[in-house]
Amino acid sequence: MFTLISMPLWAWLYLVLVLIVFIAGFFTEYKRDFYEISGSVLSLFSICALVVALFNPFVAVFLGWFVFPITVIGLYWEYSRSEREIVFARTRLAQEIDLDDDEREFLLNIAIGLNVLLVVPGYVAGLIICFNLLGNFLGGA
Repeated sequence: MFTLISMPLWAWLYLVLVLIVFIAGFFTEYKRDFYEISGSVLSLFSICALVVALFNPFVAVFLGWFVFPITVIGLYWEYSRSEREIVFARTRLAQEIDLDDDEREFLLNIAIGLNVLLVVPGYVAGLIICFNLLGNFLGGA
């Protein structure tokens, strides 16, 4: 089954990067509860499934209409999680007395940008699959 999966090299590298960042999150001093860990695992699974389905139509067919809840719930999770992470990052940066306010905002913006670059492509793949599914459904009616 895995030998049937084909994707461009950049898609494989993207998924490896997402997996590395996910694993690296366990090596921080911040301890996560079961809710955060399970949500992150489901988000990782969603991103991987959506990217693989984008390049492999048989996976998209297998997922079927389930692509919609995967994408919507994943986007909601990432949005709500990013709001909490921004608050957490602001409090951590406030403890750094060596930084002025401009430097704190710069670092916060860099962190937000990196998070967006890491998460958004996976869910854009999901949105593309959703639009393709709707197009096929409405075009066939």
